Amino acid sequence: MAVREPEIRNVMTAFYKDSTNTFKQQIEEGIESGRFKNTDSEKVSRALYLLFMGVFFTHFSINVDFDLMEQQKFQLDNILNSIKKI
Repeated sequence: MAVREPEIRNVMTAFYKDSTNTFKQQIEEGIESGRFKNTDSEKVSRALYLLFMGVFFTHFSINVDFDLMEQQKFQLDNILNSIKKI
């Protein structure tokens, strides 16, 4: 409900932009170094952000019946493995 408030929404938007820019820079460095395939770094950075925020909100909103950190690691590993060069 709080994100309906313009001030909070602006803070969250800035956090989103900072986070995705950090992820994007890391992905682009991986592409340039040859560790990652040539991929859409913008879309992958968004996927990583959404993954982390989904875990964060899930942690604080429901009682999970699994290890949340283990699930996050599984998802993150799969995303990064999909862009790694073999």
